[in-house]
Formats: sequence, C-alpha cells, structure tokens
Amino acid sequence: MTEAKDTAMPANKAALSRALGAAFLSHQVEQLEKSVAQGATSGDWRDRRQKPESSPPRNGQRGIINMNHRLASPQPKPQAKPAGKKQTGELANGNALHDDNRSRRPSDPVIDVVVVDVSVLVHAIHQLKLWCRSDRKEKIIVPLEALNTLDLLKKGTNSLAQRARTASRILEAQVGVNNRIIVQQDDAYVLWGRIPFQEASIPNSSPEWVRRTICCARFEVEKARPGVKVVFAVSSPNSTPNGEKNDEHIALSPVPLPAPHPHMNKHEPRSSGALVAQWAKCAGLEVLDIKPTVSGSHEDEVDRSRRISGRKPHPHQHSTSNGDGGMVKRPPAVLAMMEMVSQPNKAVRVLARGEKLDPDP
Repeated sequence: MTEAKDTAMPANKAALSRALGAAFLSHQVEQLEKSVAQGATSGDWRDRRQKPESSPPRNGQRGIINMNHRLASPQPKPQAKPAGKKQTGELANGNALHDDNRSRRPSDPVIDVVVVDVSVLVHAIHQLKLWCRSDRKEKIIVPLEALNTLDLLKKGTNSLAQRARTASRILEAQVGVNNRIIVQQDDAYVLWGRIPFQEASIPNSSPEWVRRTICCARFEVEKARPGVKVVFAVSSPNSTPNGEKNDEHIALSPVPLPAPHPHMNKHEPRSSGALVAQWAKCAGLEVLDIKPTVSGSHEDEVDRSRRISGRKPHPHQHSTSNGDGGMVKRPPAVLAMMEMVSQPNKAVRVLARGEKLDPDP
C-alpha cells in the first residue's frame, strides 16, 4: 500500500510541473503578442525609438517621468542647434561645404528636379547624400544608363570600383524607402532625333551611353510643368591642373619617366562628366556642375556607408525630430530582418520551390 502511494506522488508532481510550465509559456506568448501589437501601432517609428533615451528616471518612477516628459511642451529651438552642428560636422572637406545648399537664401534659385549623371554618383557621392536628407525637397532622377555604368565600374579593387560599389549601396538603401529618389522608367525617354540641338553636325558622333543619358534628362525637361526647374547634374574631376603639373615635371626631369598607365577599366571614361556635360549643353539642358569629393574623405564615406543598416544612433541624436535633416532610413522591421539574415552562426538552406530545410547540426 505504501509502495503504491510512493509511486503516485512523483507522477502527480511531474504532471503538476508540466501544467505549470505550459501555463507559464502561454502567459509569455500572450505578453509577447501584446508587446508586438502595441509596438506596430504606436505611431512613427522614429518617435518610438526616441523614448528609451528620454530623461532618466528618478527614484524608480520611470512611468511617471516618461509621462511628464511626454506631456511637457516641445522645445524646437534647442533641438535645432545640435542638428545644425551634426550637419556641418559630417562635412569634412571644403567642397562639401561649398556645395551644401541647405542654407539657402530667399534669392537663390530653387531646384525641383535633378537628373544625376553617373559622374556625380562616382565622384560626388556627398552631394547625393545631401539630396537624400529628409529636409530636402529635390526630386532625384537616376537614369538607367547610370545604373548600368555602376555595374560595369564596380568590378575590381581599385578606387574607382570602390566608389562605384559605395554609390550602389547608397542607392540600394534609398530607392524604395525615399520617395524622392526615382529610377528612370523604361518608357521615360525621348527619341534622339527629336532633340533640338544647337549644332547640326554633333548628333551623329556621340556614344550610345551619352545618348541614353541625354534622352532621359530631356524627357524630364519636356514633361515638367511650367515653373518647375529641371537641372542635369554632372561632376568633372579636376584633371587639367594635375595634367599641367605632370607635363612640366616631365619636361624638367632629366630621367625618362614611365608611360602613364592606361585606364584600369575600359568603361572608366564614362565616369567623367566632361563629355556628357558638353552634349547636355548642346541639347538645351541646364547643367549643374558639382565639385567632386576629395580623395582623403573617400575612406570615411565607404566605412560610413557600410554601417547604414546596422549602426545604432548616438544618445545625443535621439532628441532630434523627423525634420532634423538625416538621411531617410529603413524601418526597424527591415533592419531586424537584415540583421538576422547577416548572422553567420546558422545556415538556412532553401529548395528551389521555396521550402526551408533544417540547418545542419
């Protein structure tokens, strides 16, 4: 009799522990579902991200402090000063300060649509990042030929390939998220023969990539409403002063110097905006010349572009609002998914028809 009681007690304890474990798990799942539902419908994700970095709690009254901080009247003027410092602090060279149009005067012309050449994407990526900021109003058109040229230039290990890859990553992060960055549609062009050129002998001696770029820019000019200003942005590297110095150095050198290296990439001439700028002027386009980024700050641009998706904001940046001028970023759900995909600890295998296989042990 006693043996039967002894065997029944462990069985009852095991059943009770299983029931308590199941109840605890169901409670945790319910709490997680509530937190996810509240997080998805609590407003703008930028405002939601700023809450943990608000004023620190005192005496354990975290909820009361946060509520008082939320009910307090906003102070836009003190918050605008750090944003201005941040904007000027990111520009590490004089060219970026010269091309910065954020401090516009009322008399300055307002640009509505900008058609960017591949030379701007390669040599003046800082200007593209300024246009991508949330406090700008310009509509940026990226021609399909510019994307094709980036694909041709980004193969290799030289500095030109690194610049092309950096531009591709920035465009990939902005297109689809920033509604002002638009890629040319397949039918968004005009015929080359219908463009009114200023000189009749020019249209028969142009490369195909120049024609496609000019046709895209001309389409934006013709479809624009009256009063809308459309410009064609190009960037020409400063090759003339360097070339003059090299010629003088060669003339004064008593020792014969090696011949200059040819282009590492046969498509490298496409990245120079001199030829396409000449054709744009003949086609009646308003050309906006952008000064290239200095070579010393290119490494910083590469490192900063690699941290666009995974970089956490600094504490002093949480006080700024949506209009602080920062680049348009991806939603947190997309960033979390990208972070999970980038983890190398697990290998996920997928069949051709889309079925997921279990990871290797």
